[in-house]
Amino acid sequence: MYKKSPIKIIGIGIFILAAMIAFGFITMSLWNWLIPSLFKGPVITYWQAVGLLVLSRILLPGGHGPGKSHRHTHPRSEWKTHFKARMNSNSSETSTPIKVDPPASVQEESS
Repeated sequence: MYKKSPIKIIGIGIFILAAMIAFGFITMSLWNWLIPSLFKGPVITYWQAVGLLVLSRILLPGGHGPGKSHRHTHPRSEWKTHFKARMNSNSSETSTPIKVDPPASVQEESS
């Protein structure tokens, strides 16, 4: 393994801190630009915007953060696999034709 230089670690830390500050200001600016004029909502401060970002991350955990697996099976993909297997096993060669009884009104007329 290689060692990361202290300068690179400090640079990454400064970049992450700058990104967090920028996201807070972007959220605050967008909120204060749109919400008061569209919905007559309140104007928020920087720290309220950061709190809004944290709250949205807790309530709406989208994306893959650290420690989350990128390889998970989605229930829908399992259903698709199951459906395709069923459709392949029920091909026209192996399936039997379905018999449908005629409606009662047709049976009465023919009698």
